[in-house]
Amino acid sequence: MSSEKRTVKALLSGVVIFTAPLLFIIFSGIKINTNILDLLPGTGHSQETETAIKHFSDRLSANHVFFIKSKEWDKAEKAAEVFEKALAESELFSEITGRQNDSRFNSWFKLYFPHRYHLLTPQNRRLIEEKGIEKFLEDRIKKLYSPQSSLYTSNLERDTLMLFTDFIRDLPVKSNLNLKNGFLYKEKDGYFYIFINASFKESVFSSGVQKSFNNLLKEYQSKIHDIEILKLGFFPYAERARTQAEWEISYIGTGSVIGILLLFIFIFRSLSQLIITLTTIGIGILWGVSATQFIYGNVHIITIVFGATLTGVCVDYAFHWLCQCFEEKSSSHIRKGIVWGSLTSLIAYGGLCLTGFPGLTQIAVFSCSGIAVCVLLVLFLYHNLISFRETKKPPFLVKAYEIFPNKILKIFTVTIILVAAFGYSKISTSDDIRLLQNRPDDLLAKEKEAGALIDSFDKSRFILVSAKNTNELHSKEKAITSKLSGESNYLSISSMVPSIEQQVNDHKLIKKIVNHASFKKYCDELGFKDGTINQTINEVNLSKVLTLDEFLKNPASGEMRNLYWENQHGLNSIILLEDPDLEMDKLNQNGATYINRVQDTNNVMKTYRWKATLFTVGSYIVILVLLLIKFPSRQAFAIIFPPALAALCTCGILSLFGVSLNLFNILSFMLILGIGIDYSIFINLSEKESPATKTAILLSTLSTLLAFGLLAFSATPALQTFGLTLAIGIILSFLFTAGTKVNYT
Repeated sequence: MSSEKRTVKALLSGVVIFTAPLLFIIFSGIKINTNILDLLPGTGHSQETETAIKHFSDRLSANHVFFIKSKEWDKAEKAAEVFEKALAESELFSEITGRQNDSRFNSWFKLYFPHRYHLLTPQNRRLIEEKGIEKFLEDRIKKLYSPQSSLYTSNLERDTLMLFTDFIRDLPVKSNLNLKNGFLYKEKDGYFYIFINASFKESVFSSGVQKSFNNLLKEYQSKIHDIEILKLGFFPYAERARTQAEWEISYIGTGSVIGILLLFIFIFRSLSQLIITLTTIGIGILWGVSATQFIYGNVHIITIVFGATLTGVCVDYAFHWLCQCFEEKSSSHIRKGIVWGSLTSLIAYGGLCLTGFPGLTQIAVFSCSGIAVCVLLVLFLYHNLISFRETKKPPFLVKAYEIFPNKILKIFTVTIILVAAFGYSKISTSDDIRLLQNRPDDLLAKEKEAGALIDSFDKSRFILVSAKNTNELHSKEKAITSKLSGESNYLSISSMVPSIEQQVNDHKLIKKIVNHASFKKYCDELGFKDGTINQTINEVNLSKVLTLDEFLKNPASGEMRNLYWENQHGLNSIILLEDPDLEMDKLNQNGATYINRVQDTNNVMKTYRWKATLFTVGSYIVILVLLLIKFPSRQAFAIIFPPALAALCTCGILSLFGVSLNLFNILSFMLILGIGIDYSIFINLSEKESPATKTAILLSTLSTLLAFGLLAFSATPALQTFGLTLAIGIILSFLFTAGTKVNYT
C-alpha cells in the first residue's frame, strides 16, 4: 500500500511538473522568431548606433519589390492589377505602389516646382558665384540651343531660368524603368516586368505574416496562370528559413524518437518504461520552451531545432537508470553518476551563456532548463515509478561493448592521435557571417534576376549620420558628401532636400538675377513679354523653402523615407553609396559612422570565437577542479581525459579535411566535454566495470548520435557545424572511454 501511495504521489508530481509549462504556453502562445538577425550580437558600435542600425534594418526588411513577369504586356498588366488589388485587400501592407496616376517626373514636378526658386544645382550655384549673373544667363541660352533643348522648352514660360529641369536632372535617384498605362515596367529578353512595391505592416519574420502572404500567393496563382512573380527582399529567405527549420525539427525530433522506440523494443521491452521516458523528455522540452519564452519573449526557430537534440541528451540519464534495473538492487550508485554527469553537462551548456552571443545564450537557457528538469524527474520520480528487478539482458548487449579488445582500442587511439596531429598542420579559421545563413541557389537566382531590373545602392554598407536638428543633420551630411564627390555616387536626404540655410542663400542669388538688368535683356532675347517677366519676379518674391517634413510626406519621396527617422536622441539619416569600398578614415568623422554590416559582424564573430576558446578551456579547467575535489587525482584525470582528447582529435580531423574552425566548432568542443564526460563518470563510478553501465553508455552514445548526428544534415550552416563536430567528438569520446582502464585502489 505504501508503494502504491508513493507511485500515486510520483504520478501527481509528474502531472504538476508537466502542466505548469504547458499552461504557460497555452495562455501566452508560442511566439516563434525566424529573424536570423536576432541571433547576432551587436557590431561593436555604440548603443545608439546599434539601435539606429536595427531601425534601418527593420525598415528594409519590411519593404519588398515584386515584378510581374510575362511575355505579353496585356497579360502582365492584367495580372499586375489583380495582384495589386489582392495586396490591398489582404491588409498585410502599410503602403503599396503599383499603378500610378502620375509619372515619377510629374510627382517630382508637384513636389519641387513650387520651390524651384530656392533650389539651385551645385553647378549653377558655382557658375553664378564664380562667373557672375551674365555668364549664368548665357549658359541658359546655350541650353535652349543644345540637343537636349526639348527638356527645357515645355515649361519655359513658367520656369524662365530653367532651374526646375536642372535640379530634377541632378537628383541622385535614377530609374531605368519606363511608364506605361500607369505601371512602371522594364522590357528585357522578350519579357515584360511590371514593378510593384509594398511594405509589410508587421515583421516578415512572423510565421503568421508568412503563412497569410503564402495563402494570398496561392489564391492569386490559382486565378492567374502563365505569370511569374519575382520577389526582391527579405521575405523569400525568411519564409524558406521557417519552412526548412520546421522540417528539420520534424526529422530530428522524429528520428530521435524512432531511435528511442527501437532501442526500447529491442532492449527494455517495456511499454510503461517507454512512456515514462518519452514523457520525461517531453516535459524537459516543454520547460525549455516556456523558460526561454518567459525570459526572451519568444523562442527562435533555430533554438527549437537545436532543442530537438535534447531528446538524445536527456534520455541518457533514463538509460542509465533503466539499465541498472537489469542487475542492481540499489539506486545510490546510479544517483551519484547522474548528479555528476548532469552537473558537467549544465556547466558545458551554461558556458554558452557566458559568450554573450544572443543566439547561443537562448540555446543555453533552453538546454539547461530541459536537462535540469529531466534530471530532477529521473532522480526523484523514477524510483517510485520504476522498481529495480532481476531481468535477463538481451544476449547481444552483453558483448556489444566488448566488440573491440582493449589492445585494438589503444591502437585505434594512437592512430587517431597521429592523424589528428597531422591535421593541426592544416588548421585554419573562418568568421564568415554566412555560417548563420542559408541562401538557397534558387532564391539567389531569382533575387539576381529581379535585382538586375532596377538600379539600387548597396544597403549593407552605408554611412549613418546622427544630429540634434535638421540644420545640424544637413551640415554633417554636407561635410561627408563633399569628401565623396568624384569618388562615389551617393544618395542622401540632403541631396534630395537642401538645407534651409542653403535654400535661403540660393533664393538670394536668384533674386539678384531677376532684379539684374541682364535678366530683362535675357527675357527680351527669348521673346518673353513684360507680363511673363513681372510674373517671374513676383513668383520669386513669393517662393517658399521646401521643408524636410513636406518632402517626406509627399509620395514622390518613395523609399527615401527609409533613410530618415527621428528618435528620442534626435535625428538619424543614412547615406547610401554606389561604391562603398572607400577608405573608412574619410567617413568616420564629422558625426558620421561608416557601417559595413558584413565586415563588422565578421569582426565580432572573430572576437566571439576567441572568447569561446577561452570559455571552452575555462570549462575544462573548472570541471577538472571539481573532479579533483571529489575524486582522487588519477581518477579525476581519467574522467576528463577521454572527452578532452576527443575534442582535440576532432579539431585535428576537421582541419585535415579542410574544415575551417569557427565559433560553432569551438562551442561544440565545450559540448563534447559536457556530453562525453558522462561516459567517463559513469564507468569510473562503476565499482566493477558493470555491464549495465557499459550498456547504458552504448545506448547513450547511440541516442546522442541520433540527435546531434542528424544536425549534420541541417541546411543551416551553424547547426550543420554543430552536428558534424559533435558526431565525431561523441564517437571518439565513447571509444576513448571504452579503452580507458584505471585502477583506483
